[in-house]
Amino acid sequence: MAGQLAKLRGCCVIGSAGSAEKVRFLREECGFDGAFNYKAGPVLGQLNRRRRTESMSISIMWAAKRSKRRSRHWRVHGRIIACGGISGYNEGKPRPGPSNLFNITTKRLTMKGLIVSDSLDRRAEFETGSGGYFKAGKLKHKETVVQGIDRAVGAFIGLFQGQNIGKMVVELA
Repeated sequence: MAGQLAKLRGCCVIGSAGSAEKVRFLREECGFDGAFNYKAGPVLGQLNRRRRTESMSISIMWAAKRSKRRSRHWRVHGRIIACGGISGYNEGKPRPGPSNLFNITTKRLTMKGLIVSDSLDRRAEFETGSGGYFKAGKLKHKETVVQGIDRAVGAFIGLFQGQNIGKMVVELA
């Protein structure tokens, strides 16, 4: 959703996903400028084949910072929004941080963490805007539906294994 909303506001959006089917969804249905499968090879190599972007997930950002040609991945006055992180929820120790923070200075980057609860005062504005996009068919979504409460644990584990496209929903009835 975040990528689609950014695209609707004129941003260049490059997405990453964990399967060819998910990449196809991002490109063909969501209209992303590019997308790649982060499991298909080194993230940096795949990123090098895509257009420059201002927003990347944390793992991609760190890869870009380690690049010998790292400056081409960042626009002057670019913005980095850090959100999510489900891929690291079950790790035993924290991932190493960036090796080169100097790009934040030389490219005058802004980096900010994003948690939805920080903007609850703008909820009505968001619902009106995104609701209009949704009603107009401009926002695409998918759900992976699992039938029955007895399959809820498997569905939850499936989230961490990438078995879903979009929201994982357990239907009780």
